[in-house]
Amino acid sequence: MKRNGTVPVGRRCRSKPPTRMWVYQVLTKNPSHRAKFPPMKKSTPSYDLASSRQSRRWSNRLWILSGFLGIVTAVHVAGVVHDDRSWRASLRATAQATAEQHAERINERLQLFAMETFAPVSRYDRSESAPSARTTALVRLASAQAVNESCRCKTTLPVAEFFRVDVGAGNHNSPDRVARSELVTRKSTDGATSARTILSDSLLRALARMQASRSDSAGAPAIRLTFDPTLQGNAVVTMVQRDSTGQARNVYGFVAPAHTLMQTLFSASRIQVVDGDSTRATSPDTLSLQIGVNDSFPLYGKLSGDRPYRGKVFLHGPMDGLGLTVALSSSQIRAGQLAQPTDRLWALGLLTLGTVLVIVIAISTQRRETFLARARSDFIAGTSHDFRMPLAQILLASETLNLRPEVSGDERARLGKSIVRETHRLIAMVENVLLFSRSGAVEIKPLLQSLPVRDIFEDVRDAVQLAAEDARQTITIDVDATVQVRADRQLLRQALVNLVDNAMKYGAVNQTITLGARVQSTSQVHLWVDDQGPGVPESQRARIFEPYERLTRDQSSERAGSGLGLAVVSQIASALRGRVWVESAPGGGARFAIELSAVQS
Repeated sequence: MKRNGTVPVGRRCRSKPPTRMWVYQVLTKNPSHRAKFPPMKKSTPSYDLASSRQSRRWSNRLWILSGFLGIVTAVHVAGVVHDDRSWRASLRATAQATAEQHAERINERLQLFAMETFAPVSRYDRSESAPSARTTALVRLASAQAVNESCRCKTTLPVAEFFRVDVGAGNHNSPDRVARSELVTRKSTDGATSARTILSDSLLRALARMQASRSDSAGAPAIRLTFDPTLQGNAVVTMVQRDSTGQARNVYGFVAPAHTLMQTLFSASRIQVVDGDSTRATSPDTLSLQIGVNDSFPLYGKLSGDRPYRGKVFLHGPMDGLGLTVALSSSQIRAGQLAQPTDRLWALGLLTLGTVLVIVIAISTQRRETFLARARSDFIAGTSHDFRMPLAQILLASETLNLRPEVSGDERARLGKSIVRETHRLIAMVENVLLFSRSGAVEIKPLLQSLPVRDIFEDVRDAVQLAAEDARQTITIDVDATVQVRADRQLLRQALVNLVDNAMKYGAVNQTITLGARVQSTSQVHLWVDDQGPGVPESQRARIFEPYERLTRDQSSERAGSGLGLAVVSQIASALRGRVWVESAPGGGARFAIELSAVQS
């Protein structure tokens, strides 16, 4: 068990914890003790053994907070895992970007292939205005188409027949004359899709007139694809031929099966799935894209129902008026596109980190609370043991004096001394408890003055003389009468009483306890208490000044104590602007030394 002793209540402590007020009231009932216990004011106690209730409140709050954060974290994790709104929106955005990218690409391909098909008549020639030249121009177109289809090195648009509409006389005021001037000349190709279509001349004339009125790019042919349900599964591609003044003169065009035309355009390309800042190609699939006037009447493709992520864009330029829809499934998009937004992941990480920190703090607080509960239990057990022994001695002596009036005078004197000795011992232990319990709530204010060390030592010897005689131990003083220190008399006296009491408790039988002092320098004086016991192991010398600590070898010893003696000595030494330590005594045993300020000459 740790060395223990007694310490007086510091007179300069300005407040008294309410939890110890009952002890103060009991002690001050005796007029002889009131001088030692001046009136004390109430103060708010700090976090110590007596305020463990505050620790439990904080521990409970932390566990409640950690539980709340844990629930919030679990809900947030479940939301991140099961909430598919963000990644569905990401998939839809990917499909929309893919549709926009593919619309531009298909427009460019149609423009390129149509210009190559109309290459023989791309420039206006006045000589072609003659009636005999109209068929000649269409023959050139048909011949070029046959050559292109025979070459397997490039893609050629499928053409059923070519036609030409003269629109140069469109400024005449007579409707009949205008109708007669808008002649339609038709020529079937000799290719795989060559046929005489069922489209009427009036329909071709209307398409040409509409195209001539739309096209306003002077000097450049304008390409346009027209698809309508009235064309009965056919698509019409037209080109406006203008003269040098920008006047529309002729409209050339060709009729092709709509599905075959779209298949040719899309088969030469691959669907480019936009994936972040890059794209990756996937095989064309009529279930993945659809083009047409509306969703109910597609020109090409039919979207599959198992590809729910869709993006739609309305085409402009050569395919103005048509809509292109791209439908994708999650398997067609990289896993990176399905990742959660980083802001949600950061929020989840911070929430998880906060939960872990609160749990760690709660566990730490719980461990501290457990330690305080254990320390309180040890403190109560040790203090009860210390109190029980002197109370038993007082009760025994008092009952002997009361029940046996025939005892001799010497026996009465001995019993009276025993009562006085044990009463002083009880008061000292109570003072130890009071001083230690208040040390965390208020600051000890010592009254520093010049004190002769020998006088303090003699006072200490007188205070413990009866206990030393009862333990068959001797107390000697080894100090020069001129040695003086600056200290508070009562605090220093009680610190030395604690050290002497420890020496008597843990020293050898019939030992001699020495109180000594030496001037270490002009500013320091060392006071020590030597015993002849087993000493203190060097590995445990630092921690024995902590509250409730005990030496390993004394764990099962009957010499129990409150565990506050040396802790109070350490506090008094700090209040007196000094320090305390333990070392080996020159003659064996332990030496507890206190370093204090010397009195300047």
